[in-house]
Amino acid sequence: MHHNGRAHLLLAERPGWHDALLDKVDVDCGLRLVPAPSEPRPLVDDAGAFAGLTLPTGIATDADGAVYLVDAGTHEIKRLDPCTGAFTSLPCIGGRGSEPRMVRDPRGIAISPRGVLYVCDTGNRRVQAFTLAALALRAIWGPLRLVPGTPPSVERVAPERLPTPAHGEACLPDNPVFGDGTWEPFDVVVDAECAVYVSDRANGAVHRFDRHGAWSSAILEAEPGVPLGRPTHLAMDRNGRLYVAQEGDPGVLVFPPDGGPAERIEPPAELDDRFCPSGIAVAGDGTVYVSDHRAGCMFRCLPPDERPRLPIACPETLGAPVALAFDAAGDAIMVDGASNRVLCFEPHVAFEHEGRFVSDALDSGIRRCRWHRLALESVVPRGCSIRVDTFTSDAPKPRDEMLSLPEDRWHTGALHATAGEGDWDCLVMSPPGRYAWVRLTLRGDGSATPVVAAMRAHYPRTSSLRFLPATYAEDPVSADFLGRFLSIFDTVAGGVSERIASFASVLDPGAAPADPPAPGAVDFLTWIASWLDMALQRHWPEQRRRDLLRYAHLLYRRRGTVDGLRLHVRLLTGIEPFVLEHYKLRPWAFVGSARAGEGTRVWGNEIVRRLKLDEYSAVGSFQLLEESDPRLDPLAHVANRFTVFVPIPGGGTESEQENVRWVVETAKPAHTHASVVFVEPRFAISPELVLGMNTMLRRPPDATVTGASRLRMDAGIGENGDATAPALRIGKRARVGFSTIVD
Repeated sequence: MHHNGRAHLLLAERPGWHDALLDKVDVDCGLRLVPAPSEPRPLVDDAGAFAGLTLPTGIATDADGAVYLVDAGTHEIKRLDPCTGAFTSLPCIGGRGSEPRMVRDPRGIAISPRGVLYVCDTGNRRVQAFTLAALALRAIWGPLRLVPGTPPSVERVAPERLPTPAHGEACLPDNPVFGDGTWEPFDVVVDAECAVYVSDRANGAVHRFDRHGAWSSAILEAEPGVPLGRPTHLAMDRNGRLYVAQEGDPGVLVFPPDGGPAERIEPPAELDDRFCPSGIAVAGDGTVYVSDHRAGCMFRCLPPDERPRLPIACPETLGAPVALAFDAAGDAIMVDGASNRVLCFEPHVAFEHEGRFVSDALDSGIRRCRWHRLALESVVPRGCSIRVDTFTSDAPKPRDEMLSLPEDRWHTGALHATAGEGDWDCLVMSPPGRYAWVRLTLRGDGSATPVVAAMRAHYPRTSSLRFLPATYAEDPVSADFLGRFLSIFDTVAGGVSERIASFASVLDPGAAPADPPAPGAVDFLTWIASWLDMALQRHWPEQRRRDLLRYAHLLYRRRGTVDGLRLHVRLLTGIEPFVLEHYKLRPWAFVGSARAGEGTRVWGNEIVRRLKLDEYSAVGSFQLLEESDPRLDPLAHVANRFTVFVPIPGGGTESEQENVRWVVETAKPAHTHASVVFVEPRFAISPELVLGMNTMLRRPPDATVTGASRLRMDAGIGENGDATAPALRIGKRARVGFSTIVD
C-alpha cells in the first residue's frame, strides 16, 4: 500500500510477504523459534503417589485442570489431588464387577463441559455417566447391539451370566457373556454441544449420543463405500472435527462436523514403519498429538491440509505411551505404560537456539530503488537477539540461487539485542535495486525465543536532504552519509506525524484502543467516556463498552424513559428486559367504563393495609405508614414505581446482577423507585405476549351443549364457530365464560 508517496510491505497476518526459507522458525503467531523436543515432567514423585498405579488406560482433564485417569489394575477412577499431589480414588466408583458403578476392563474416559464424567466400561460392554459434583450415577448406556440398516439403529441386549471361569478370569458369579453384534465401547469424547461419541471396536463404528443421552446415529464408513476398520482412540478439536485412530492403521481419520467424508493425517514418511497410534488428542490450535506405544514416541502433526511435523518426545525419554490428553493450560499430559507414570509435556519450555527466515523477493516496482529502512514489532527476551540482513538486485533471482548466495553478498547486518518489547528499526545498507530480500536470524538461549510480530519495509529513501541546497548532494559519498544521518531525525518526525494522522481513530468507539498504553494509565475508551459523563467499568466486556459509547447519544436522548432504560440494559447485558410500571396494576372500576370480572374491585383499606381496629389489626397483616391522609393511598402506593424483569439463565452471576442494578439506578428518573427481578427464562412465545393479558392458549368454544358443557370452562354463547363476534356482550371486552362469572 502507498501512503504519502511511500510504499510499505507489512509482515503480519496479511498478504505482502512470502517465505523462501524457514529453518527452525515457526510463523503461526509471528516469527519465532520452534520448540525443541520436550523432556517429560512427572506430575508427582514416582516413589510416592505412583506406588501401586498400574497400566492407566484413559486420561482426561476437567475445566479446572484437574487430571482424572483409569487405573486398569485396580479397576478404579483416580483423580490428582492438587493439594496433596497424590492420585486418590473416586469414592463409590470402581471395583471389579458388572453391577452399576462397578467396572470390568475400563478404557477411555471423558469429561463434558457440563461436568459429566463418562467411563467406557469395556468389559461390561457399556458406558457409565457420573456427575463430577456429587459423583451420582446419571446413566448407563448398554449393552447395545448394532442393527444394520439404512439408517442403522441399536437395540438393548441383556447379557447372560457365566458362573465359571472364562478366558483365564477368576470365577465371578457376575461374569457377563455377550452375543454377536454387541458393541465394544473403547474410547469416548464430548464435543462443545455436549454430544458424546463412543468408538465401537467390535462393529467398526463410532456411535453418537445427543446431549440428553439418547442414541442418534453411527459412523460406519470413512468415505462412501469404505468401511471403518477397528476404531479405538478418539479426539475432538475446538472446531468440532472428530479424529479416529484405527487398530493397525498408521493414519488418523478426521471427520468434519457436517458429517462429510473423512480426511487422513499421515505420519512423517520416515516413521511409517514404526508408527502405530495408541492415543490421540487435539490441542487448542488444532495441532494433533499422537502417541506410539511401540516406538515410545509422541508425534505432533498439523491438520490434514498441512505438512506433518517431527516428534516432540523421543524413545530416550518415554517407555510405552498409552493415553494422551490436554489440561486447561494447553499442556500435553500422557500416561507412560512402561514406567506407570503420568507425564506432563510443556511444549514451550525449550526452544531451538538458532533459526532463520529468508523472505521471497519484495518488488518495489522502481528500477534502482534505494530501500530505506526495516521496522520491526518484536519481543526480545534477555539473552536473545535478532539479526537483520538484506540483499537487493534489479533482476529477480531464483529461490535456489538466493539460498546459495555467499555471505559477503548480504548487507545491513543490524543486530537487535536490547531486551524488551516494542518497535525497532534499522537502515537498509544494500545498494539500490528493484528487488529486495530480507534475512532474519533469530537466536535464543534455549529457554526463550525472540518473536517478530510484524515487519515493514519502507521505500524509496526520501530524507530531508532533498530540502537542502544541491551542493550537499554533489559528492555521492557525502550525500549518502548525510542522507543516512538525516534519516534518524526523519524517522522521529515520521513517527510523530503518523500519530497525529491516526489520532482520529482513538476518538472512534469502534477503533479506540481498549487497553491502557502504560500500567496505571487510562485506556482510550474510558477517556472518551469521561467526555460524555459516562462511567465504564474495566471488568465489562470490551464490546459492551464500545456499544455503550456508540449509542451514547440515544441513551441521553431517551434518558428517563422506559425505552431508554431497556436500551441501556440491553447494550450492557445483551438481554432484552421487561419493564412493568406499577400504575398499570390498578384494578379499579370506573363509572361508565367498568369491566366486570375477578380483577375488578373498588379500592379500600386493603391497598396498603393500614392499621385499623377490627380490620387489619392482627400482627403481620398491617403496616404503619407516615402518610397522614389515607385518601391518597390509591395513588401514592403505586406512583413512581416500576419493576425491571431481567431473564438471565440461572439468575446470572453476582457480577451480572450488580451490573444490571447499576444501570437501572443510573438510567432511571431520580424521583422514581425501581426494583430489579432476575428471572430464569422458561416458556416464551414472544416479547410482546404476556400470558393472561393478550394471549389465549385455546380457541373459543364452538357452542354450548345442554348437559355436556359448563359455563366458563368449555361453553360459549353465540353462533357456532363465531369466535370474533359473540352474541352476548357485557361491556366492551367481557365474554361469558372468559372474563365474566355468571352466578
